[in-house]
Amino acid sequence: TDEHGLIQDLGMDNTSKIRKDASIAKAEAERDIAIAQAAADNAAAIGEAGTAIDSLPETDALALTDKAALTAAAGKVDALGASRVFLKNAQLVKLAALESRMAELEIQKQVDDVQALIDAIPVTADELTAENYATYKQVIVDAQTAYSALGDLAARVDEAKAAKLAALSQKLSDLDAAYQANKQAAEAFDATVTALGKPEDITVANYTAKKAAAEAARAAYSALTPEVSALVNPLSLTALKAVEDRLPAVKKAVDADAAIKALPAADAVTLQNEEAIQAARAAYDALEADKSLIAAETLQRLTDAEARIPQLKADAAAALIGALPAPGAITLQDEAAV
Repeated sequence: TDEHGLIQDLGMDNTSKIRKDASIAKAEAERDIAIAQAAADNAAAIGEAGTAIDSLPETDALALTDKAALTAAAGKVDALGASRVFLKNAQLVKLAALESRMAELEIQKQVDDVQALIDAIPVTADELTAENYATYKQVIVDAQTAYSALGDLAARVDEAKAAKLAALSQKLSDLDAAYQANKQAAEAFDATVTALGKPEDITVANYTAKKAAAEAARAAYSALTPEVSALVNPLSLTALKAVEDRLPAVKKAVDADAAIKALPAADAVTLQNEEAIQAARAAYDALEADKSLIAAETLQRLTDAEARIPQLKADAAAALIGALPAPGAITLQDEAAV
């Protein structure tokens, strides 16, 4: 034989045939080995699936905690494909029964969870009020959401518990509608106060309007129900009071402004206006830090009127002196005039 193990001198055709037959034989051997291995692996998988089923509890002892083991066993059976027919019929029947039972347990768990949520609500519909509405709203909403999610399974919820939840949900809806109305009323009041502006926005020109608006806002607040006033922004009340506290100071400026504007123009001022001019000056000086509320042209009217008084007095004095007789003609009868 040569180095390939072939018999020498058999001829080229015989050599090729022998090599071909050897290759075929090797392939068939490898195939048979693979088939045998697959059969062994399949037998092992069938055995593992059967063992997994056998290790599961009986149907009446099944619990939710067995879910993972049941899922694993079902997965092993599904992986067998057509080979599942080699499992014992009793094993397949047991697995089907367990899967059905697990589905039922999971459904019941959903129902039980919803019933637990209902039981956890510490009030009845009669006990739910506007005062505790915010406290219990979320637990009621959560229970109702879970109940609605049950769909047809909601029919399994205990009748009394379902009735409790229905009554609570209806009462909550009614209270929520009332709350929203109260909230809108409170927000409307907040908007009214916001429209007043800041205390420093009050001027002589808008004093009357601002005062009327502040009084209207205060009256509106007094008319609010306790439920609405409880929802009013505390900052709104602070802002309203600030405006109200500012009004008296601005009223003094309004009075001073009116007193100055009531004075005649400078060229029409007489000595009879002196007292009114002094009163206007006193009103202006009393404003102290609020003097800026008086317009520059208004203040100019006051200073022009004041400047006219000394001139009028001088003119009056000159007139009196001019009316006296000459020094050489003065008699005792002129004493009073002098």
